[in-house]
Amino acid sequence: MKICSTKLTTCSTARDSDAVELGLLEHSGKPVFVQLPLEQASLVMTLPHLLALALKRRTGRENARYVFRISKWSVESTENDNFSLLR
Repeated sequence: MKICSTKLTTCSTARDSDAVELGLLEHSGKPVFVQLPLEQASLVMTLPHLLALALKRRTGRENARYVFRISKWSVESTENDNFSLLR
């Protein structure tokens, strides 16, 4: 079964916390869910590599990169149970 996603709707863990779950809208608009047990969740770590490969193939440029726009960010430290903001 091939699912052609048009939109990512949710990212969560299963109720028993033994799996990660992605909610998607299928091409027809029907919501579908992909659930991966923790043993297979390492698939998520391969997605950045696949994204880079797909972009290079699409553009035909070896130096093409996918970048994410950051509008707001912060770094927090949790040392000594004292939260501090670093910028």
